[in-house]
Amino acid sequence: MEQYLKDWLKATSDINSKPFILSKDAKLLLHHFAAGNLAEINRIALNMLMISKARGDSVIRSWQVWVAAKFPGRADTASKPISKEEPASWPPPEAFKVINLCRIEHGLPPLSPPP
Repeated sequence: MEQYLKDWLKATSDINSKPFILSKDAKLLLHHFAAGNLAEINRIALNMLMISKARGDSVIRSWQVWVAAKFPGRADTASKPISKEEPASWPPPEAFKVINLCRIEHGLPPLSPPP
């Protein structure tokens, strides 16, 4: 899945733009939400790019993937705009639990609990 995503990001990026970089937790969440389904990878990746481009970010973090995966459909729908603002305290308990489950599953240490 990681090579597919790298190729997808390269193919959808403008040649003059900075390359997008996914954090480790962003990759883990994308893998978790897509479960190997290429259509889901495409949907989530499109949504996370829409968020990142709107913010001017080149690093995609876990919250962007979380929002992108939870958004029903494509982020470019005019009827329901996608949130582009990072929450003040990230991750919320539900996301913290999922991220840590993904980290443990892939042999990484869990995150420390938020303050």
